Amino acid sequence: MSGPARLVAVEPDARRALLRDTAVDIGRRWFASWREDLLREGRVIEGGFPGRLAEARALVAASVGPAFAKRRLSAVTDEELGWAVHATYDEAKRAWLTAR
Repeated sequence: MSGPARLVAVEPDARRALLRDTAVDIGRRWFASWREDLLREGRVIEGGFPGRLAEARALVAASVGPAFAKRRLSAVTDEELGWAVHATYDEAKRAWLTAR
């Protein structure tokens, strides 16, 4: 019988890198989803990015926690979540604006 899972100690830089990489990946997938929807509808990418921070927050909440848990890292803090939400939104918006 095994005991409870142990949390892994990780240096702050590695933790930030995982948070950044996860947020960027979420942002790129979010943009790709918008692009696929528009292409399916025969529309073009134009104007400002249509996503909202509330959507980014939901995407981050669904992905960042599990990514940290998979690596047995301690729970993501509110500050880290806030940063990841904005990084996700910024990446999706950057991809949107460069795809036009």
